[in-house]
Amino acid sequence: MFSSEEVEDDLNHSYPEVFSSTLLLPDPSGVTGRPNVDWCESHKPETIRTNVVGTLTLADVCREQGLLMMNYATGCIFEYDDAHPQGPGIGFKEEDKPNFTGSFYSKTKAMVNTLLHEL
Repeated sequence: MFSSEEVEDDLNHSYPEVFSSTLLLPDPSGVTGRPNVDWCESHKPETIRTNVVGTLTLADVCREQGLLMMNYATGCIFEYDDAHPQGPGIGFKEEDKPNFTGSFYSKTKAMVNTLLHEL
C-alpha cells in the first residue's frame, strides 16, 4: 500500500485516534523468512518504496487528516561510538542523528527517520 488514496481509504475505514506505520507497512527486518535485512541489499527499489516512500506517504496522509502517526522503527540506525560507548548505559535519544549506515536497510531507515523529524 503506497498510494495516498489507498492509505486514506484504509484510514477512513478504521477511524484511528493514534495510528502506527507498523500496522500498514511491511518492514523488511523480519527475524526469519523474507523479506529481511539481507534481502534489502538485492532489492533496493522495493526497500526504498517500503521504508521511505511508504512511510512518508503514511505520514503525509496522517498529517493531512490530523492524525498522530507513531513510527515504531528500528534501532539499526545507531552504532556505539565515543559518545555512546557500549556498557555504561549511555543510550541514544530520539533527537540523536543516525550514525550507522552499514546496510542498505539501515540507510533507508536513517533517511526516513531524519525526514520525519523535519515534518
